[in-house]
Amino acid sequence: MMTRYSKVFTLLALPAFFAGCNDYNFTPQQPAFEVSPQFVGIDEGTTLQLTATNGGNPVDVDWKSDNTAIATVNSSGLVTAVAPGGPVGIIATLKSDPTKTGASSITINKLQGVSIAKNTAVTVGGETGDQLLYRIFVPAGTTQLTATLSGGSGDIDIFVRRGTPPTNSGTQDTCHSWNAGNGESCTIANPQSGTWYFLIDVFDKAAGASFKVNYTP
Repeated sequence: MMTRYSKVFTLLALPAFFAGCNDYNFTPQQPAFEVSPQFVGIDEGTTLQLTATNGGNPVDVDWKSDNTAIATVNSSGLVTAVAPGGPVGIIATLKSDPTKTGASSITINKLQGVSIAKNTAVTVGGETGDQLLYRIFVPAGTTQLTATLSGGSGDIDIFVRRGTPPTNSGTQDTCHSWNAGNGESCTIANPQSGTWYFLIDVFDKAAGASFKVNYTP
């Protein structure tokens, strides 16, 4: 039979027992470090800086690519996109404890279309239904990206998208301009760094139009 004192002891002990269990079961496991960004796509021929941090502070790691034919990485974590493909694992190993690793998964995008120089006009035109694709690399810190089309005859529309070529539907594009004639303009504020594509779509047979892409600063 349980005495009054044993009942009191049991009631006092139970909260301490469960508190001990709770402390043990819910102690979070903190990772040794984090690699950032973890999943990303970049264009062939470009670079990307990876970081390894713990609580926002840099940690000392060794970097290695698991496929140097597609992407390489130097000792500071700078990745160079060599050829289209992937995803490629860029692996970081903690120097103070080689059993601790982290990784970034990177896909290298194939460049398409014709490269266009900043603030340099090209003459465009074609038969109804023809399409031309241009691209330009926009650096980090750009505050505005503008594409303009003017002059000539016929009717040409422009469609703009970052990373992959746009379609002429306008549904998934960052910007499109499809006015009657050739008075077209697209402006993107604070564009993300990377390759931007411009689809020139000939809606009605056209000739002699001037197309130009510019960004600031």
